[in-house]
Amino acid sequence: MIFKDVFTAFGTLSMPFLISNLITVLGFLIATWLAIRYTSLFYEGRPLPKSWFSIITGFVSLSFGEVGQFLIGYRDFPTIFEGATVLGATLLGVTLIAVGCFHLSREIA
Repeated sequence: MIFKDVFTAFGTLSMPFLISNLITVLGFLIATWLAIRYTSLFYEGRPLPKSWFSIITGFVSLSFGEVGQFLIGYRDFPTIFEGATVLGATLLGVTLIAVGCFHLSREIA
């Protein structure tokens, strides 16, 4: 079996752990969807600036990282590759958001 039973994996903390992780993953996915929807409505027909493209791409990468963090907690034997992939997606997302904010500050100033 690849995954543990989500309701008994961590004893009495299984349900709070599952609920808190689900809320976090859903929050990231909803934030990403709203950011993509906002930029598509605001910039309809116009080219997307480098800053917002970088921020949106960072949100998508962070969402992948959060889904990976959620799933890796319930794996029986997570590998180093899986952990490195989740870490890489998270670091890429944070870096892209930071670069997007830098470009956004240059556009405003």
